[in-house]
Amino acid sequence: PRSTPSNSSAASDVYKRQMYMYMRSINIDKHVAFFVAIVFSFNGFIINEIDCLGIFNTVMWFPLSLYFIERVFQKKEKVYIILIGITLGLQFLGGHLQCAYYNSILIIGYYLFKIFTEEKRERINFVSPLLVSFLIGVGIFSVTLFPDLELLFQSARKINAFLFSGISIEEILKKDY
Repeated sequence: PRSTPSNSSAASDVYKRQMYMYMRSINIDKHVAFFVAIVFSFNGFIINEIDCLGIFNTVMWFPLSLYFIERVFQKKEKVYIILIGITLGLQFLGGHLQCAYYNSILIIGYYLFKIFTEEKRERINFVSPLLVSFLIGVGIFSVTLFPDLELLFQSARKINAFLFSGISIEEILKKDY
């Protein structure tokens, strides 16, 4: 049998609550919002990755980011911009950079979608808050970003590891063929 993290049920509850809040913020009926929250918390990706706390802790903040984006456009209060930045930072601190990166792309896409569905005169007012949110997120994430970069530069997989499958340029140039 698969072992599950001790906090998986608590995290699943957080998923459900956040997705429910997001669904209600876009004026979905409460019964449908409840159903969507249940489906989201038991989707295949979450259930398959239940053993990996890094993924679990990263994806957990995604619905809350969507909720705060909705609040930025509905209430037009600056506190939600800060809260988006905090959730972005927490996603990167969650422990799985790939999921955090994908979530960030989705958040940017959703935010831009919301900007382009706004009236033309209000579009300009919403562009800079996205940048502020990401700067706050990077500020929170920088606590681990710089040590991670230092570790990357000291590892066998230097920065060019993505191009050469884990072999650094120095190793390729030193080889005698």
